[in-house]
Amino acid sequence: MDADPNCGFSGWYSQAYEGERLSVSAEPRSVEVVDHAQAEADRHDVVLLDTAGFQNLTAASSITVADFVLIPAMPDAGSVMEAVKTVQQTGSLGRAARRTIPCAVLLVRWDGRLRAHRAAKMELLEAGVPVLTGVLPPSTQFEAASFTGRLPTAGPVEAAIAEIAAELITLHALPVLSLASVNT
Repeated sequence: MDADPNCGFSGWYSQAYEGERLSVSAEPRSVEVVDHAQAEADRHDVVLLDTAGFQNLTAASSITVADFVLIPAMPDAGSVMEAVKTVQQTGSLGRAARRTIPCAVLLVRWDGRLRAHRAAKMELLEAGVPVLTGVLPPSTQFEAASFTGRLPTAGPVEAAIAEIAAELITLHALPVLSLASVNT
């Protein structure tokens, strides 16, 4: 579900995506996004909401309806700062809703061998931000997938995706689906 006012995800899906068929809809209005997301959750095992960044009402509304918030962060100061603020916002919105809204940061374009990348991760951890163990490394395969939607099915990139998916299943952010339900 595309809840970003610029509708980047739904536009990309309709114009460039070549992967498995998905049910994609757009609802960027801050009040309507909650009902739309709940209706989609009644029809699907997993609903992903793509929102604009921190400090907008549609993102806040999306967080309040979420079962899990996955926050991408690249290894730069602005991205790290926004990830910390989004985790804080998720906690605040959870307290307002009188429930825990679990969240974690996914490190994107991350190379743990680089000092600056390790320092950025340390900054997240020192801020008390939950960080997934699995990372999306810098890769031309990921960049190509952003144009086509076709993910690599072998090699280290596929292994990174599988590791992240397994971790999200362990955190109950993704359900364990049978192969039959994935193919329907």
